[in-house]
Amino acid sequence: LLAYLFLIGLLLSGILVMIPFLINQLGDVISAIIHIATSIEQTLKSTPLQDIIKKLWIYNYLFSFGIDLAEPAYLSYLQSLIQNNISAIITLSSSYAKNAGGMVVNTV
Repeated sequence: LLAYLFLIGLLLSGILVMIPFLINQLGDVISAIIHIATSIEQTLKSTPLQDIIKKLWIYNYLFSFGIDLAEPAYLSYLQSLIQNNISAIITLSSSYAKNAGGMVVNTV
């Protein structure tokens, strides 16, 4: 019985040692996602979506088939839709990061 209790204690202590490391890594991943989303949002605010689409390799390929991705009729709607979703991703990631940290602290 003492041997089993010792092994269970070792296992639990190993898990408790790993929790701060995992929290740190999760925070880094969320920070990276927020940074990428913010840079995409800034790029979309400063550069028209039409210019970005025309630089893509697939634009010329699809244009050769008569598909114009840079048609102004829907680009402004598409750009606002992308910006709104990126803002939502940043807000959601920030709130998840705050909640995850609080849950882990309470658990430990």
